[in-house]
This record gives sequence, C-alpha cells and structure tokens, in this order.
Amino acid sequence: MAERQGTFRLAAAGDLHCRQDQHGRFRELVKMVNGEAEGLVLAGDLTDHGLLDEAKTLAEAFALLRVPCAAVLGNHDFEGGAVRELCKILGEAKIEVLDGDHTIFDRRLGIAGCSPRRFSDAAAAARPPSGRAPGSRPSRPTSGCSPGRRAAPPPTRTRTRTG
Repeated sequence: MAERQGTFRLAAAGDLHCRQDQHGRFRELVKMVNGEAEGLVLAGDLTDHGLLDEAKTLAEAFALLRVPCAAVLGNHDFEGGAVRELCKILGEAKIEVLDGDHTIFDRRLGIAGCSPRRFSDAAAAARPPSGRAPGSRPSRPTSGCSPGRRAAPPPTRTRTRTG
C-alpha cells in the first residue's frame, strides 16, 4: 500500500472472543486489514475464556497479517489463569500485547496499552479509604506480558523568562 504523507490507516477490532473451534473465522478480517491498513489494534477479550488453545487459534489466524499489530487484554483473557503463556503465544504471531507500555508503528504512530488491572489500580487510587467501590470486583494481577518497557510520562511544560 502506498504511504500517504501525514496519514496512517489504522484498523481496530475488539471483543474477538476467539474460541478453539473457530479456525478460519478471522481470515476475511486479516485479508481486509492487509489490503487497507498500515497497522492493527486489538482491544480486549481476544479469547473467549483465556484458554491457551484459544490463543493458538487466534495466533494461527493472525499469522498471515502483514502489518504491525498491538493488543491489550480484556477480562475474558484473564479467565484461564495463563496470561503469560497466552501473551507468549500471541507474541510469536507478532501480536504485541501491551500492558502499561507502548509501541510505535512505522515510526509514525504511537500506541499505548493498559490492561484491566491498571484501570482497576487507577480507580483504587481515586477510591475513598473505606475500600472497594460498591458493586466493583477485586482487581486482577497485571498480565506480565510486557518485557518491561513502560510508557513515557507526559511531557511537562516549562516556562522560561525572557529579558
């Protein structure tokens, strides 16, 4: 695809809920992304129950993807209790799972990712000392998917005096 100056064609999909028996389900999505986009972002609930066989099926489907791909996990991806292994399988298919860190597509577009745990941590920081918010669930552990890169803090403005 010819690159247009100043633009980046980003495809996004979420709530894929891939199951083990869905071989070929995402073939058209991958074909469309390869033909139309320069990058893909997958937003949460990549698997239906966080099972490794589901992750393998998804990795198989996205193995033909020719553009960079970043993803964040959703609550369903934590259900199987094997998040590190799930992330490894997806990483082998060149799906970069982000967890409080970032990636840059083609030196032109930065993508930051945050796991459900990080949102829970932010909510906890804003919560009164009495404990959990009414109706909330306990937070899950961080995924451990990321190799340690963290998103840079936002730039700070400084004022300088002249003359």
